[in-house]
Amino acid sequence: MQIEGIRVCGFGTLHDVRLVLPAGRAALLVAPNEAGKSTLLAAIETALYGFGSKRTEAGRRMRETYRPWAGGASWIELTVEARGRRYVVRFNVFDAAGREVERWSVTCDGQDVTDVMQREAGTPGRWLTGLSRDDFARTALVHQGDLDAVARDPRQLVQQLERIVTSTAAGGSAEQALRLLDEALDQYRERAGLEALAGDVLERARQWPRVESRLHERIEALRAERAQLEQQRRELEAAIETWQQQRSKIHALHALRSVLGCMHDLALGAAARRQLAQDDETRKQIAALDEQLAGLRDVEHFRLDRAAEVTRQSARLAEQLKQIATEQAALET
Repeated sequence: MQIEGIRVCGFGTLHDVRLVLPAGRAALLVAPNEAGKSTLLAAIETALYGFGSKRTEAGRRMRETYRPWAGGASWIELTVEARGRRYVVRFNVFDAAGREVERWSVTCDGQDVTDVMQREAGTPGRWLTGLSRDDFARTALVHQGDLDAVARDPRQLVQQLERIVTSTAAGGSAEQALRLLDEALDQYRERAGLEALAGDVLERARQWPRVESRLHERIEALRAERAQLEQQRRELEAAIETWQQQRSKIHALHALRSVLGCMHDLALGAAARRQLAQDDETRKQIAALDEQLAGLRDVEHFRLDRAAEVTRQSARLAEQLKQIATEQAALET
């Protein structure tokens, strides 16, 4: 992506600023201190990425810092070339009453693509460059402070950049400027890498006692948690064993119940058979008694008949004796 034009209205100290940057050439921004160079770079970054979240300190600070000093509406407009097409990015910051608006409008070759941009990336910067805000700030913008940190002789580097920008060789000026900045950046990275490595080692060494203490605390906490889990495991095993014992008892009770049921059925069968046998014996005894009774009845009838016969015979004998006595008396007289 290459920026071709910038328009700023009411962004911090900047008001009604218009810049047209040469295509295919490096652009070097040189101005006295407090002239607004850093503010212009902040305007470019804000047009592409906005102010950021209001919940962060950086977002709130940017909103307060870059309110238009002269009041009125505030907006930024960038004309950029990307992917072989021309885009116009407009970011409305504050309205005329000073209220925050923070709304983008993006066109591509005259066609509104704002909704597409917001749906696919959220911000024009990420959509056009594929970079996050921090990556864009680190790679696309070179501040004076960055030059002082990168170059061994910042003044000489600025002079070389000025010569490249004012060179008549338009085709190679941008390439030369970028190569020069890359060489300085490589030197800075080499120094910064060693310093950062040493600083990181020292910081890690300083932090190691705290890290070690936290690790020991964590180990103790894990041991306590392990002991608690072991206790829970033993309790669960005891509960499972008790359950298994209860289950075995239940099975044994079911089996005993089945056996008792069978025995009960067998006992009922034997009792019934004994009762039937007793009933048969009783019937036999009753039949025998009936036979004896019938015999007794026959004997009784015989005895009664015999007694009657004896009585009759006795009566006849008495009659005969009487007659004999009468005849004797008659004979004697």
